[in-house]
Amino acid sequence: MTATPPLPTPPRAPAARSRRRVFGSLLLTMLLAIAAVVGCVALYAASAPGRTLDVRRDELAVGTPKFMPLTSLGAAGTRTHGVWVTLLADGSATALSSRNASAQCFIEWRAESVTPGGRGAYRDNCTGALFGPGGELAAGEAERAMDRYEVARLGTTLRINLDQLTLGTCAHGTQECSRAEAPVMRRGY
Repeated sequence: MTATPPLPTPPRAPAARSRRRVFGSLLLTMLLAIAAVVGCVALYAASAPGRTLDVRRDELAVGTPKFMPLTSLGAAGTRTHGVWVTLLADGSATALSSRNASAQCFIEWRAESVTPGGRGAYRDNCTGALFGPGGELAAGEAERAMDRYEVARLGTTLRINLDQLTLGTCAHGTQECSRAEAPVMRRGY
């Protein structure tokens, strides 16, 4: 009787090479997943609309400011900040911030006040400063005129861009402000 030779066993890959291959595949999968998440977040962020406020022109009376409270702009005591929107005779509009830039106080409209700019004035509740109907400093102590938002006319609607603010013109002091010939813009509140 002759003994049968054992069957040859197939060669095995070394264990270290097999682990590297698995680890490399896992790492590549994780990197691709991270890249996919970052790409999705970037696309989402790019598609998000800017913060705007739409106001129908028929809600406004020419020359009479209307307050539009916006909780996203914060508050001063019990008053919610927002935007004072005024329709002008030519159909355009102004949109002024209700927040005093230096004291963060609420600025309100006083129809009974009279300033060199005309009848009616904005009044800063903290400093007592008065601003004319266009937001210009009329009397009192304030670092700058009222800040304003850009307004675009879209048919019967006014669209106010809340993402960008034009700082009021300089009055006193050295606080950041706009010069008449060089408006300073910054990200909205």
